[in-house]
Formats: sequence, structure tokens, C-alpha cells
Amino acid sequence: MRQNTNNLLRIPFIFGLLAGQVLCAQDTPKREFYGLTLGGFQNQGLGLKDLKDAKEWRFYDGFAVGYVEQCTRRLGLKLEFSGLTDKQSVGNGANRFAFRQSNWWFLGGVQMKASPKESSLRPFAHALIGASILQTSTSAAEKLGCAGVFGLRTCPSRFDENKVRAAISIGGGLDVRIGKRLEFRVAQVEYMPMCHSGSTYHNVRIGMGLVFH
Repeated sequence: MRQNTNNLLRIPFIFGLLAGQVLCAQDTPKREFYGLTLGGFQNQGLGLKDLKDAKEWRFYDGFAVGYVEQCTRRLGLKLEFSGLTDKQSVGNGANRFAFRQSNWWFLGGVQMKASPKESSLRPFAHALIGASILQTSTSAAEKLGCAGVFGLRTCPSRFDENKVRAAISIGGGLDVRIGKRLEFRVAQVEYMPMCHSGSTYHNVRIGMGLVFH
């Protein structure tokens, strides 16, 4: 299972490297690196709608780091690693549990961005594909409480689950040049749906940070 997971996570990066060789071979590409702080909202992120205090939409915080190889003035190939995490306490009455969930994305694709010669304001848009890892950890305060909420005869005090699925990101944003080799990313907004256990997880992320050339 671990070997299959590792192979799946290599797909977007291998795709990006091969595509870069094909599309950018005739030019000397310019490169950019970026780091962002993220805030995200996820629908059905915990799958706990039956618990009275589990919210339909949850807020997550995280980060993103990425690399773009510019093939033309506007077209670039993009690789990105990012993650969002959240922890909450849910349950009915005395039967409460601590849930921690992390989403990790390994993505690659294309980015269209305004040329730096056109303006110091550089809007961009991207379309990325790859893999996501959904990690869920559940810690029960007591075994009897766990059995009471989930209807189980016996129940361990901790669950850990990792799921790997295909993922996409469609989004864009705005960079502002503040130096010869430095830009400030005012906003990056993305829609990132994922399918896990027969449910669609609707992720909306907003980030800001710095871009280095």
C-alpha cells in the first residue's frame, strides 16, 4: 500500500518535469519560487453531520510552497506542495472526541501570468492536477463514549486513517512587484474538490505570501 501511495504521489512531479523539457526546451526559462500562508474552508471535511456540534463548513489553516518554470512570457509549468490542518472537539454531551484532520496536496500543471513588462500588477490563473492525502486522527475520551456515539460494542481510544485520492486545483490571484526579484502575492484563491469514501469534499482556499524570481 505504501509503495502504491509513493508511486501515485510521484505522478504530478514526473509530469511537470517531462512537460518542462518538452515545452521549454527551446527557450531559457525564468523561474519563480513562492511561499504562502493559507486559510481554507472545507465542506464535509470531517463527515460528522450527524453530531450536533459538527459544523458543515470548517476552517483550516496551512501553507503552500511552489515552483514555476516560465516557458514563455505568460505560460509557465507549476509544481506545488501544500497542506491544511484542523483540530476540533465534537460529540454529544459527555461523549466527546478530539478530531484532527490534515489535507496534503501534491500538484502540477500550467499557469498563465501577465508579463512583468506589461505592468507591476500581475494577475495569474492556474489549473493543476495531482494527488491528495487525507489524514484523520480520532482520540476518544473514553471507550464507552466512543461506543455510544458510533454504535459499536467495543471501541479503541484512537483511530488513524490515511486516504490517497486524485485532486485538482482551479484558481488564480494577483501578484504585485515590490522589487527586481521579489513580488507580493496579494491573494491566491482556489477551488479544490476531492472525492473520499463516496463523498465530495469541497475545498476553498485563500492564500497570500511572497514570490521570488
